[in-house]
Amino acid sequence: MIRLAPILFGLFLGLCATTALVEDIEGAADHPHIPRMPGYNIVDYEANDFGKYEFYRSDEEMVTLEGRFWSIYYEVPEGTKPKGPLEIARNYASAFAAKGGGGYDGSMDNSGGIAYAWLTEPERETWIEIKVSNDGEIYTLTIVERAGLKQQVELGAHAIVKALDEQGSIALYGINFDTGKSDLRPDSEAALKAIADALKARLELKI
Repeated sequence: MIRLAPILFGLFLGLCATTALVEDIEGAADHPHIPRMPGYNIVDYEANDFGKYEFYRSDEEMVTLEGRFWSIYYEVPEGTKPKGPLEIARNYASAFAAKGGGGYDGSMDNSGGIAYAWLTEPERETWIEIKVSNDGEIYTLTIVERAGLKQQVELGAHAIVKALDEQGSIALYGINFDTGKSDLRPDSEAALKAIADALKARLELKI
């Protein structure tokens, strides 16, 4: 049985019994905390440890979010009556709202469209885009959980100096701050040490 996190447990309790009947593409899965509407299969799927997406809070305000990324494409099987686009969008929006989250209806109507929802919890910040088309036969969830990049490539002092000599600039990652603060996080130490070593190696450098 699929275990649902509290974010959507109340409004989607009935989904546990239906997920065993669907046929998804190989390697696909629902988001760990956000289940599907009953009766839909996953026909396309992408999940990355780090990605970026643009969400809307209103017609004028857009939020670019980076972190854990999912794009899950659902389709109702042939011969099965689809859910209405508004029903799909409102189910997800209501589930987020029930936990204190926000939402924006976007362009959603009876034939389809786009809606957004977001929720900040102590353990995660989650944003979702619900895109529905073909009168509800198809819908896509694009989900990002805010998270910093896990730095896996480290540049040493020599590489920094070489890039500055040849290009005049360099993009350095891994210098992280606590959210909403100017306090450096401990995982910034490696990047800062490489910069300090580069400055020591070339005292004339001005960065």
